[in-house]
Amino acid sequence: SSALDLAKMLRYAMKDDLFRQIIQTGTYSFSCLSNGRGFTVYSTDDMLGQMSGFLGGKTGWTTLAGHCFAGAMRKNGKTYISVVLGCASSESRWRDTRTLLNYGAANY
Repeated sequence: SSALDLAKMLRYAMKDDLFRQIIQTGTYSFSCLSNGRGFTVYSTDDMLGQMSGFLGGKTGWTTLAGHCFAGAMRKNGKTYISVVLGCASSESRWRDTRTLLNYGAANY
């Protein structure tokens, strides 16, 4: 997939209330119905709670693609979508995402 493909998919998915609720959830705990064993899952989205107006997103990583992220922010009555692919580290994906979202909000 290209960055444009991922941005289009995220733009479409952001129209769904349940999707937005899920990607804004940092942790979720639940129990197995058959044996009552408890589980807690954690989001890999380190941007949650770090930027005003940040709505959430989806992380990714493969050897070929590197660290990737598609995320969205709502500011000034507009929704901004950022996609970064091929980042060398997880921290660089967050830095690049912040830079792109802030640039979009400041200039569009």
